[in-house]
Amino acid sequence: MSGRGHSYCAHLYERPEIRACFHDPGCPNPFELCVKAIREGIGEDCYLLACQGHSTGPESTYADASRLGADIVHPNKPVVWPNVMNQARCFMNQSFAHNITMICDPDTLLVKDLPTEEARVSATIIALPGQLTFFGDKLAGLDMDKMKILQQTLPAIRVRPVSLYPYFDMLPVWNLSVNNSKMPEYQVVALFNWTDKESVISVTTEELGIDSAPRDTYEFWTGVAGSMEDGVLQAPVPAHGVRVFSLHQKQEYPQWIGSDRHISMNALEISDYRWEDGTLSMEVNLVGGFPVTQHFRIPDHLHLQKVRCPGARIEETIHDGHLSVTLFSQKTQNVRLELSFRA
Repeated sequence: MSGRGHSYCAHLYERPEIRACFHDPGCPNPFELCVKAIREGIGEDCYLLACQGHSTGPESTYADASRLGADIVHPNKPVVWPNVMNQARCFMNQSFAHNITMICDPDTLLVKDLPTEEARVSATIIALPGQLTFFGDKLAGLDMDKMKILQQTLPAIRVRPVSLYPYFDMLPVWNLSVNNSKMPEYQVVALFNWTDKESVISVTTEELGIDSAPRDTYEFWTGVAGSMEDGVLQAPVPAHGVRVFSLHQKQEYPQWIGSDRHISMNALEISDYRWEDGTLSMEVNLVGGFPVTQHFRIPDHLHLQKVRCPGARIEETIHDGHLSVTLFSQKTQNVRLELSFRA
């Protein structure tokens, strides 16, 4: 689609009558006036996405989001690994403006034709920093494992950059600081392997900008819980793969360390989280027909006594102080999950 036809205006400025206006010496800012007219025409209640918009241009005043780079696919061809890397590269060199001037748009998320590890990488690139999220696959023909990857990107979360500089290298470590009123601040760290062979990726607490206190960890994609004792997080990451870890400072009481609801593990489904009188309790938002698994770390001096969640079916497993509780519900509802412990 060249955009030159009157019936298709995605590339409005390629049309000859529009291009001619840009050469009018009596109008020094035709592009700004054009974008302003579009915003005024569609109104403030419509979403304006600027294709290849930039934070230094006039579109940042009027547009809600900016398309960052090239298409993730080419016509009649499947998505391939170099295009996934391009999604990451384009975000890294424009992340400093994300959700400040405009929300970053990485193009659609496509997982059907990608190997599982590469699909996880593409989903993490989009979901962890809260980029604009569109699905490009034919959902009716998607297998359940790939469908779950898509589900784990929703909703798009609100994230703002701390480093206000562009990056032009393929950074292997992305660090999300999660700050909410439910629990102590924690980190969610993605370790990317952009190479063609398995690599050990590592990062120190100093590099993450946090203290070196021991931390409980949980890895999102493999479901493995662990600990970070020496101020270093490291893990083997398969070629074209990613591992996403939550890092929670160790506590003397049981604590939530992650769930399979969202790649960011930002506890979006949890409210009214509290520890009192030997019971860890929280309200959990359940989506009908979609089970969710919550993960907890239990200190050595405490033992699980009982798990209660009226209104939901429960499956629980416990191993080496790592408790997993899966909640099932046929209807969308809020339920109260209570974990009782004894010394």
